[in-house]
Amino acid sequence: MKNNKLNKIITLFFLALVLISSPKVTLAYNEYQKCDKGSTCTVGEFLYDDSYVPIATADCTFTSRYPDGSLFVNSDTMDSQSDGWYSYLVVASGSAGLYRSQVCCTAGADYLCLDKSFKVEATTSALTKTDVSSAVWDEPRASHTQSGSFGEALQNIVPSTSDIASAVWGYSGRTLNNFGTLPTDVWSYSSRTLSSFGSLIASIWSNDERTITGGGNTTTTNNYTTNNSTTNSIDTSSLAKKTDVDSLKQEVAYSQSLLEKMVNKPVIKNFLEEEPDVNLESKLNQSQLLLTKLVADSYSMDSKLGMLDIKWKEFDDKKLALVIKEITKLNDSIYDSTGKVKKLWNLALADSLNSQAGVLKSRTTVIESDMKVEGKSKIVKEDIVSLSMSLDGFINTLGTASDSSSKETLYGKVNEVKTLADKFDLYLSDVDKLLADWRKTQLADMQKKTDTIAADLAKISKLPRSISIVTSQPEDSLNKKLKNRLLSIRGAIEANKIYLAKISDKPFSSSWLEEGSVVFKTLLTNPSTRISQSVPLKYYLPTEIKKADIIEVDDDLKVSYDIEKKQLYVEGEFTLNASESKVVSVRVQDIWLISEDSIETLRHQAEELVKPLEKTVYFGQGVTIKSSIDVTLDKILNNQISAITPENKIKNYYEAQIELKAVREQISKLEDLVTQSGSFGSMAGFVGGSQAIAVWGLIIIMVAGFVFLVIYMRVLRGKEEAVEEPSSKKKKKTKEDAKHITHQGFGRGELVRFASIFFIMGSAISFLTSFVVFKAVASNNQSVNKATVKAEEKTVSPIPDKEVLGVEKSAFAKASADEEKTITITDLSGGQLNIRKTPDGEIIGKARSGEKYPLVKEEGEWAQIKLQDGSGWVAKEFIDF
Repeated sequence: MKNNKLNKIITLFFLALVLISSPKVTLAYNEYQKCDKGSTCTVGEFLYDDSYVPIATADCTFTSRYPDGSLFVNSDTMDSQSDGWYSYLVVASGSAGLYRSQVCCTAGADYLCLDKSFKVEATTSALTKTDVSSAVWDEPRASHTQSGSFGEALQNIVPSTSDIASAVWGYSGRTLNNFGTLPTDVWSYSSRTLSSFGSLIASIWSNDERTITGGGNTTTTNNYTTNNSTTNSIDTSSLAKKTDVDSLKQEVAYSQSLLEKMVNKPVIKNFLEEEPDVNLESKLNQSQLLLTKLVADSYSMDSKLGMLDIKWKEFDDKKLALVIKEITKLNDSIYDSTGKVKKLWNLALADSLNSQAGVLKSRTTVIESDMKVEGKSKIVKEDIVSLSMSLDGFINTLGTASDSSSKETLYGKVNEVKTLADKFDLYLSDVDKLLADWRKTQLADMQKKTDTIAADLAKISKLPRSISIVTSQPEDSLNKKLKNRLLSIRGAIEANKIYLAKISDKPFSSSWLEEGSVVFKTLLTNPSTRISQSVPLKYYLPTEIKKADIIEVDDDLKVSYDIEKKQLYVEGEFTLNASESKVVSVRVQDIWLISEDSIETLRHQAEELVKPLEKTVYFGQGVTIKSSIDVTLDKILNNQISAITPENKIKNYYEAQIELKAVREQISKLEDLVTQSGSFGSMAGFVGGSQAIAVWGLIIIMVAGFVFLVIYMRVLRGKEEAVEEPSSKKKKKTKEDAKHITHQGFGRGELVRFASIFFIMGSAISFLTSFVVFKAVASNNQSVNKATVKAEEKTVSPIPDKEVLGVEKSAFAKASADEEKTITITDLSGGQLNIRKTPDGEIIGKARSGEKYPLVKEEGEWAQIKLQDGSGWVAKEFIDF
């Protein structure tokens, strides 16, 4: 087995410890490595595979314990070299003695541990005062037994009570009732006695000012108190504490990590229809399933480990291996689930849980390796206990489904996100309801409800100051300002939902539209509370927006054109401070509107095309098509009226373009029906138009041919009867006679005469059919002309256009006779423009796209144009000057 081979190889080839060249480190066979106290030693080993090729990609760790058994180094990663050398630098600063150590390496599926214990010894050159004093005073009494030595005398002095009494009282000048000169030695006996202090009090402070109970002059005392108070009042808040240093280390580590992530700057690209829909609800549901699976797997694993602990003696190697195999399977499932949760949420607890799952997996691998080598043993038992303890920590970090948002568990954090998402959805529903009831609610009530939603949202918003960034144009009405505020609140809610789905310190944006005319707004947010971040922004505008349609752009933005996409876009770069939000906007003309005139023009065109189909077989089909056209046009108008938000207006516009295309196709079908139909008065029209005429013509020809065939057969039969003989002679006729009679029936004269008759009759029928078809087509053309242009006799062709070199400054001045100002009908997308007798008056004609007319004068939203037989009025929004 590969693991045993690896053990043999390492045993054969690595008998000695390789050390860094240092005079303080020695090594001998069958002895532990020795390190001088206070020096630095290198503990290492070479690692080869079965073919004696160095293994440089293994994971090797070093573990060591102090001489007293406490942990010195806990599974620290060893440095590796390309030649298979793995080493760890040990600073021998601890107490002298044997340090039990081992090196464990994992190479693929192989796992190996080697004894690398070493000794720390104190040398003369390394002795310190502490070492000397400790060696002298901390030695046990049994260490110095040489009789008469200083150490023996010093460490074994245990005086008795009699020795103490003799030393104290065995003085010739003092007894228990005679102190001798003791009082005189303490203070002057002449002035001080045991019952009198003499001048002792006066010597300390003035007796007339101070007494034992009196304060006397308290200046000194007050000064001391003042100084003491000053000392106590020193502000120590600015002094660094250990917690401050630890916090500073965390801040530095966080900044380094965040700056590393910012090497590739994020480029934010937005477009109204291209922004990805962040399905936060789906993400939460997926998380709940994963967490439920983690709870089930972890508790099942904990149950199996508990069973092993209780019934350890009852298990043999085979049963134990089966249970460990099940535990390994559960562990793999746990590790896979934590990886998915970590990918879903950028949470510290998710990352921690995934790391703990990795530790569980490593411990399970160790148990499997020990089982293969040792079988059921004490080592395996200890490994299982360690795995059980690690699993307990994992379960505590995971938490339970009932954990509240305040609990520091992964379940608690996900529940916090779910609670916030539910609240955001509730506020979003309230905003949408207010917008839907915009025309039904009083302005004061609307403002009150808007203030309430804004205040509630500000309490739970995760984005810095996003709810307070609401701008409006000075000329906006109160109604428009209030609606735009609601739209801004809606945009802030959507931005919060995006942030919850990402939960990242990277900057991001969220866009929405406001009125006036149409304002594209983008909220840029830096969620980081520690560092500023630079955000490049690239924002594509809808394809139908032209540069002339852009009214206003923020100073920090620049408008450019993408040749490949054939689309305008705005771009800029912004530096956001920590916890800063910024709103940028682009204001454009409201071009997402289909005029009521153009819709009515299509409706009127359909009405005119249906009239020639009356009293024809095509009338029912024409009415059906016209009804469909009316329903579609009504739908377009209703959608435009009901659109409250700019987003709805733009989306309705796109849908209306599709509907209008279908309407024009249906009008084209009506025109085809008119072409095929005829008037009711003609015979061709009665049978259904030119195509029906052709069919009936063919039928007439076929019937006439059949009639002529019958007549021809009767003629032949009459000839045969005229040449028949008596029945008695018929039997004697030869075949030649029969042939003679037959040829006699088909004489040349008869054939010529019959062909002439047939030719004359066929020509007459063909002429009659052609004449009928010609008259039907002519009548049909007349009907089409009548349907396309109403009151043809009232509408005249436009006057030929003349090039105009100059225009008067006054927009309402009349054109001069020599030099006239002209207008051009704009692109009506296949429709026609109504020409009216007066503004908003009777329709007297139609104008097509691209036609030019002399301008007479302008009046408000209308322009008067010159016609050959008079003048008419057209809407100014459909003409170009």
